[in-house]
Amino acid sequence: MSYKTMNNTTIRIYDWKTLCFLGVIAIALNSFAPLSFLAPIPLAFSSLIFGRQKGLFLGVGCILLLLVANLYMGIFPSVAWLFIVSIFNATVISEIVFRDIDPSKGLLYGGMFIIIVVFAVMIFYIIFGNNLLENVIKNNLMIFADALKKNGQSVVAQGGDDAKLLQDFITKPDSYVQEVINWFPAAVFFSVFAGQWIGMIGVLRNPNIWMRTRRYSFSLRHIVRFRAPEYLVGIVVFSLVLILIGEYVFGKYGEIIGWNLLYCIGVFYFIQGLGIYFDFLSNAGIKGLLRTILLFFAVVFANRLFALLGLFDMWFNFRKYFNKLKK
Repeated sequence: MSYKTMNNTTIRIYDWKTLCFLGVIAIALNSFAPLSFLAPIPLAFSSLIFGRQKGLFLGVGCILLLLVANLYMGIFPSVAWLFIVSIFNATVISEIVFRDIDPSKGLLYGGMFIIIVVFAVMIFYIIFGNNLLENVIKNNLMIFADALKKNGQSVVAQGGDDAKLLQDFITKPDSYVQEVINWFPAAVFFSVFAGQWIGMIGVLRNPNIWMRTRRYSFSLRHIVRFRAPEYLVGIVVFSLVLILIGEYVFGKYGEIIGWNLLYCIGVFYFIQGLGIYFDFLSNAGIKGLLRTILLFFAVVFANRLFALLGLFDMWFNFRKYFNKLKK
């Protein structure tokens, strides 16, 4: 990236080095699980700055690099699959800007499109893949267990319940395949929608990077003020009923379906609660890097708390108290 001065105004001139740099940042973020939600941001920047074709070219190039790294360096194959989800998220984010769509509506429609595609592929593997899905999950668990054997012995040596669980996973990783499959829908749902919301926040917080090449009618406050549709409360009630009595009606999978449904719908309330927290930090004068760090810890360690905050906001409208707190 270089700079050029025109009419006493300094503007950025982006080149192929910038495109490669964005790819490196995306791979680095994607390879560290807690930061993988941020990987769609540089990928979306690449499409918004250089156009759809070059953005797609960058995503495909990064996938190929990860596959080569898997062959020669033994990284987790799941990293490449996770990067594919990041590409989908980045594509939806950039298309929301290209098409000048309200980010809240784009989040719902784009996220559901990705969910339908992912679950269609999953169902195809289950029906026609001859246990392919189970084998992919099993292979990834085996690789992860081998890595823990090398790096997790210090935790095992400390003893305790966590150490017992870790030791059990290291010795019998294949016994957890069904557990992963049971929670796979909720994990995918959360990854897609939370990843899109966080990615949209990152893109709209930095309009100076791409606004020179694209026009967009919406701003950060439109995605921060996201509100879950009211009818989702009925689905929350239904999922709670399934958790309580689903086993008697649908057998052993009734409770699992209820929990997955609750976590899937909970994603929208989590996003709404996190938006309330974002506004609270802004009203309290906490901005910049510190606000980003606090949001990161909220996503990792307090996701259920913020889902409850978003749910109860349907009745209490917590933002109306911010001015009183500020005074």
